[in-house]
Amino acid sequence: IPAVFGDQKFYDWVIVGYYYTVYHASLALIASNGFESKSHFATLSAIILFFYHEKKITREDVEIVAESIGTTITKDDIEIIIDSKSLRERASYNVGYEFDEALVKHAQNNAVKFMQKARDVISAQ
Repeated sequence: IPAVFGDQKFYDWVIVGYYYTVYHASLALIASNGFESKSHFATLSAIILFFYHEKKITREDVEIVAESIGTTITKDDIEIIIDSKSLRERASYNVGYEFDEALVKHAQNNAVKFMQKARDVISAQ
């Protein structure tokens, strides 16, 4: 394998893991309100409706969800979510696309921040 791939780092699955950390934290949040979701966009909509508009999470929290799939959501927030989902799809399904370590670190930081926020919100309920 090293002969074929050399020093290439396989950060794609790391990014996928961080994405699903944020996604499953989002599922936990909506489950705490008695709902469930079977799609990424339905989950996002529920997060916006029950947490962003109810001011239980901040714009930055929504942006973290957006980067990976609040208070008030904007068109920019939704675009970030779509971009994050697109990044996850590239990491999951594209062959040969390389992700750099900075992108992985960014995804990691967002996953940790959002997981902690989800814990805080659920604990406060």
